[in-house]
Amino acid sequence: MAQGPLGAQDLLAVNTAGGATPIAADPTANELFLAVHPDGRVIYRAYGPSEQWDLYSVRSDGAGTVALADGPASETFWGVTPTGRVVWAIDPAGTPGQLWSINGDGTDARLLRESAEVLVFGGFTKTGKVAYLEAGDLFLADHDGTSPVNLTQNPTSGTQSFVGSYP
Repeated sequence: MAQGPLGAQDLLAVNTAGGATPIAADPTANELFLAVHPDGRVIYRAYGPSEQWDLYSVRSDGAGTVALADGPASETFWGVTPTGRVVWAIDPAGTPGQLWSINGDGTDARLLRESAEVLVFGGFTKTGKVAYLEAGDLFLADHDGTSPVNLTQNPTSGTQSFVGSYP
């Protein structure tokens, strides 16, 4: 990360010889590194003066920037599943929260879950299933939102938490 001319932070790819290539260099926005996708793309979050936090991916040479989540609400990055799906949540004020996934190249965006209850990140299994908390219960769903299973189904047990999974 480097400081830009207007105080914005830019992402740089640095090679072992010390050379640096700007991969996300918008002089009016702050870019924040989040993860490296299995295909080598860099996942980052950017905030500009007239926008919210949005998610992008870019190749390590700085080419091929793709907006993964670019909407009116700030997106919260959860991570990249072992199967390469980028997962994020949107919690706009006054509307139901949403849980989304997308490929690192910006294709195949899927709404995994929309709920008026609080959606809290849980984690990912080795096979790419997404674990999340909703209204105090722990759910596990496929990376495309299908086949959700309520693992706890116990509304009187209090808030659940996801710690990890076995291979």
